[in-house]
Amino acid sequence: KTIDYIPNDPYWNQQWGLEAIEAALAYDLWDISGGQIPGQMDDGEMVVGIPDNGFKWNHPDLVENVWQNLGEDADGDGVVIVQSGNSWIFDPGDVNGIDDDGDNYVDNFIGWDAAFNDNDPSPINASQDHGTEVGGCVSSSTDNGIGTASVGWSVKLMGVNASTNSSTVTDASQATLAAAQMGANVINMSWGSVGSCYPSEQNLMNAIFNNYGAILVTSAGNGGDDGFTNFIDMSPSSCDNVVNVSATDYNDDFGCWATAGPYVDLCAPGSNIVSTTNPSGYVSINGTSFASPIVSGAIALLWSKFPSLDKQVVIDRIIENTDEFDDMNGTCQGNSLSGQLGSGRLNIYKALTAGVFPS
Repeated sequence: KTIDYIPNDPYWNQQWGLEAIEAALAYDLWDISGGQIPGQMDDGEMVVGIPDNGFKWNHPDLVENVWQNLGEDADGDGVVIVQSGNSWIFDPGDVNGIDDDGDNYVDNFIGWDAAFNDNDPSPINASQDHGTEVGGCVSSSTDNGIGTASVGWSVKLMGVNASTNSSTVTDASQATLAAAQMGANVINMSWGSVGSCYPSEQNLMNAIFNNYGAILVTSAGNGGDDGFTNFIDMSPSSCDNVVNVSATDYNDDFGCWATAGPYVDLCAPGSNIVSTTNPSGYVSINGTSFASPIVSGAIALLWSKFPSLDKQVVIDRIIENTDEFDDMNGTCQGNSLSGQLGSGRLNIYKALTAGVFPS
């Protein structure tokens, strides 16, 4: 395996997680110089919805990858956000107070605010940074000479604010449904609560998966960090029709801080992850909250390469083409981790090349 292309983002050499999942090898599968760009389809865009506590859509390392809802492009100029001086704003020619695309969301140019029922998913304050950090893990603009790279490369980001405060997600169901109704292909849910899957959440997951066709990805939880057992059930991660992601650390160990259990489908890097944060900076973060969007970006990247695949086939290719790691046969809190960490740690190159190239 020879890596011919390395992004020029300054933080690339600190992004150990992208090396672990063999993202650079995955990038090589596209003809960078004259063909398709990773994360983009020949016939459209792949969109990841991010229902979370706000999304700083005009962050300089995110704005190029923000989903633009051209169904709301009232003036027909091909964009719904424009630069005004040094700032990005909604295109004044499109702001008309009309639901132009008939999706029941008025002037939803880049997403929605489900908590305050308006069209701007931006955080209410600088400390409301979780959604912006999640977004960077999915698809910070890659090879743009600033900041970070991402597994999604140029996958589009749909922000949906789901919070009236900085610390909790208060409107999760409404925000997740909004992302589906606006057409997100993949929806990342980096939040949850203690307990087995609630019937209302299962109904929502079923409706989105079956009726809207989106792939739902959720974080397993930080059981050890929160003082809970690492094997406690969480919702929605224990629901059916979701991809449940736990985390590994820099040494490709489990580390006994994240949640394990029979509902986990796979793991991804979740420790010392460099990503975007409010208002325009970068941060090193830890948690399954950031392992989950790496998988969301990988799923979107894979689906963009093979857009005709059924969503369940996409999910299966991601889960069945992982790397095993030593802790999968270890213990945590005196309990065996065998069968508790899913199929292994994400490897996007393996998923892309499954059945195509020899390993």
